[in-house]
Amino acid sequence: MTPSEKYGADFIFDRLSIPQADGSRLSAHQACVCIAPKDDEASTLEYAWQIVRELAGWLTEAFAGLPEGERFQVIVGWSRAVRENQGQIFKIWGFRHRMIEIAATPTCEKFARKSGDARVPMPGWQKDVFQK
Repeated sequence: MTPSEKYGADFIFDRLSIPQADGSRLSAHQACVCIAPKDDEASTLEYAWQIVRELAGWLTEAFAGLPEGERFQVIVGWSRAVRENQGQIFKIWGFRHRMIEIAATPTCEKFARKSGDARVPMPGWQKDVFQK
């Protein structure tokens, strides 16, 4: 099942062409899913990471024939119904090998330790969502 079939209107795919200072363009493929919270922060984070893994796996399979230098980005964030200004839970850039690593890593904590990425998950991802 494709992300579009599974997540419907909550899934967004875009091919990015980002201008660089030297006049060249950086090409990237971006896959995003907007979600609502689960019962608590822990279950929401686990759910969001599973979606990140699905998107990373889908990107590497769907675009397997692209050159090694092609970039990918996966984003899982809040829907507008949850936070009007939305916000991201995960936003991860990388080449194919990083997407393969994400898809194979069962938890975001393990990925954060392996990658050394302090922005996994995004700082303040739960702001204004889980009221105590």
